[in-house]
Amino acid sequence: MTKRRLSLTEIEDIIDQLKIPGNIPRLTAESILLKHKADLYEKLRNIELYEEKIPELQKMIVQKFYTTLVSPGEAVGIISATSIGERQTQSTLNTFHSAGSIIKSVTTGVPRFTQLILASKKPNPTTCNIYFRQQPTSLQELRVAAGNNIVCTNLKQLTKSTNILSKPLKEDKMWLKAYSILYNEKVPKADCICYNLDLEIMFNRSITVQDIALKLKEKIDEIICVFSPVTIGKLYIFSSLDIATTTSNTAISDDLKSAINDENPHVIYFEECVMPKIESIHLFGIPDIKSVFPEKTPDGEWYYESEGSNLVTLLSLPMVDPTRTISNNMWEILSIFGIETARQFLVDELTNTISFDGTFINKRHILLIADIMTNLGTITSISRYGARQTDVGPMSKASFEDCMSNFLNAGAHSITETTDGVSATIMCGKMPKIGTGACELKLDLNALRKLNKRSISKGKNKNKDNTSSITDEDFY
Repeated sequence: MTKRRLSLTEIEDIIDQLKIPGNIPRLTAESILLKHKADLYEKLRNIELYEEKIPELQKMIVQKFYTTLVSPGEAVGIISATSIGERQTQSTLNTFHSAGSIIKSVTTGVPRFTQLILASKKPNPTTCNIYFRQQPTSLQELRVAAGNNIVCTNLKQLTKSTNILSKPLKEDKMWLKAYSILYNEKVPKADCICYNLDLEIMFNRSITVQDIALKLKEKIDEIICVFSPVTIGKLYIFSSLDIATTTSNTAISDDLKSAINDENPHVIYFEECVMPKIESIHLFGIPDIKSVFPEKTPDGEWYYESEGSNLVTLLSLPMVDPTRTISNNMWEILSIFGIETARQFLVDELTNTISFDGTFINKRHILLIADIMTNLGTITSISRYGARQTDVGPMSKASFEDCMSNFLNAGAHSITETTDGVSATIMCGKMPKIGTGACELKLDLNALRKLNKRSISKGKNKNKDNTSSITDEDFY
């Protein structure tokens, strides 16, 4: 006897044994059952077992299924809170460091969990996992795929040092002459700024000196850019305006105006007018993406994890894979993809945060949190601010946070407490609508009167225990 896979008929026979009791809404029951059957079908089609074990497997699956059903009125909130709270009590903040000079911090454990349940609009840090369509398998392929399209870059970030000169340096005479011949452009012998660029940063971001010069010319018409070969890394910027006239008409402080003389107007002009403007111009990349860190998946694929997020612009880049690129900002995901995607993001993030060290937690406890946070059509934080949006009375709100302010507000505005919530019923000594208190029983007064008369008439008997003589007919 050898092992074999289950036939389609055998799988259907097992799945058909699963039934949902009729104490929950029909559509909800059908949705739950359909999902369970689909998951079970995928698992059963891939297993192999001996034929005589098939009835035993069917019996075990049915038994396990019915033991997972929650009793009507079960206080699932308390169970979920206990499960997650026990795990979070043991959690600590871990900081991971990548090798070499590149260092990044990842928020996990309790701090990240707090960010999620408080629905922070600006999580710290905000990151994106950026995947590429060509799936690079080396760092070189990753740099080529990204190019200079990801990290937000301006001239100040690429500069080692700057010098304000009355004319270009003599040591640069050879390449300046070559530039004039190659590009048929005369190099001015006038006041200028000399930028010494950081070649290492430019290499890492796939930027050339010519790229910088072309971008600056597109942004500002009043300057002339002369760039060196890549190995030298120099950029000369000349002004096409009259420096003396422009400096006198520029809105600068009185102290600087009093310091202007015949020898330094070009220095003040470049420092106060030109340099602040050109160094703040966005040249390459995406705004809000400050830096990127290369990461590797278990399959050997390289991707970037960014510091900062701008998911809309990232997804519009042709080289970026829009099906896998994701941000850790739930509000950004909500604004782009909607509430269902935001709910799934919360489920995934809460699962990874709570079980980041490999411990197990029932997924349904996390689904309950995600449903509570998203059932209003937007993201609601689990805090006093989120409690204000829910339809609960002042006593329930007071039991959560801000006790006195909630009671004072309820008294000032004559808010009615219906004592329907669990917290309010416990405070008032009522039975909460959970467990056996989930259903309501009506007393049949006519049957009670009939029972009372019968009890009185039989009270004369010596047998004082009349309960044994009461039959079902007494209640009808």
